[in-house]
Amino acid sequence: FTYGWGLSEQDDHLLDAIAKNVSLSRVYVGVYGDPESETNTRLIARAHSLANRRNQVLNSGRTGRRRQSGALEVKFFDASTANVWNGP
Repeated sequence: FTYGWGLSEQDDHLLDAIAKNVSLSRVYVGVYGDPESETNTRLIARAHSLANRRNQVLNSGRTGRRRQSGALEVKFFDASTANVWNGP
């Protein structure tokens, strides 16, 4: 799960690490506000790029002996509904 993370270009090394984790099958990305805003459109596109990065990793054959989940599924959630800072 990502929450409050814009997936900016400065974070490419983290996106690459997620893509290379071939045991990870799914990632959830928090979107706050209008999904069609310029900021969120960019965020959503960058999140979808994770799936392409994963495919590049799988096609390279450099996955080692780790259990492979295959393609990476990217899902989105409304970050305003997540009560991450509140207790139960």
